Amino acid sequence: MAAFVLVLAPAAVRAQGGQATGAAPQDASRIAGTYEGEVKRRFIRGEQRETRIYRITMNADLSTGKLFIYELNRTLRSELGFVVKPAGKLTYRGDTVPIDTAPDYRPDHITLTFAADGKSVKWFHADGTTEGTGTLARQPD
Repeated sequence: MAAFVLVLAPAAVRAQGGQATGAAPQDASRIAGTYEGEVKRRFIRGEQRETRIYRITMNADLSTGKLFIYELNRTLRSELGFVVKPAGKLTYRGDTVPIDTAPDYRPDHITLTFAADGKSVKWFHADGTTEGTGTLARQPD
């Protein structure tokens, strides 16, 4: 695996008509944290791929985080960063960034939709060839 250094800086707050847009401060305390669960993967044309365990940490800035991808036997496969922007009340969209992964890794477009109570997040990713979905449960701090 190739090693990369990634520095994730908080995204600037966007303003629209003088009003700040994006997540409310209470959203940060409710949804920032660590989530884990199985993600079912498939080729876009429909053939199934291996299910993997995804563990994400959403930072308090609600615009950056880390993703660890494990085989089902808990062997670490990849470490990625991600950068997202609000795309709805509890939905964030963005892209993954390689940190420690295979040299031929293709960044994914991701969508994270958090439950209103912050107990889970629905994960979706696609890179043009493969896609995956799963619900990741909030992990204790």
